[in-house]
Amino acid sequence: MRKYLICYWTERNDECTDLETFVEADNMMEALEKFTANNVFKSIDSVSLIVNPNYTPDFDYETRT
Repeated sequence: MRKYLICYWTERNDECTDLETFVEADNMMEALEKFTANNVFKSIDSVSLIVNPNYTPDFDYETRT
């Protein structure tokens, strides 16, 4: 299973809101099918494959060590 990040917008309390969600699926079409079956939305902005969801940097970004 791959992990996809779906960025979309919807209307809540008469305001447009940008949202993001992760969907696990075998391919992008399956991810979109799962997303559309479970969410109410106005528009999908992007669908991105998360290449390495378990990435941990080797150093601390604050101290650069």
